[in-house]
Amino acid sequence: MKKQPLNLSLDIGADAVPVPAPPPPPAASGKKGPGRPSIPPRENARRIAVTVDGELYRKIRIACAELDIDRQTFLERSIALMFADIQKRG
Repeated sequence: MKKQPLNLSLDIGADAVPVPAPPPPPAASGKKGPGRPSIPPRENARRIAVTVDGELYRKIRIACAELDIDRQTFLERSIALMFADIQKRG
């Protein structure tokens, strides 16, 4: 099953995180072989991407439409509820 990105990010810290500078691009050769293009470093290293399978993606999309909230808000509320549940069990 193909996974789809939710196009969300979650702020995981309040302090700046040092990010190493990307290495300089290699010298271009005359012929490029097949392969995946390089992925540039993230602008904000305190954020993480979220990817889910297609069925869960569909359910989240429907729930957001029914609740009239955006997917970022859905993710933030879901995580808050998960932590509240964990604290209750503790």
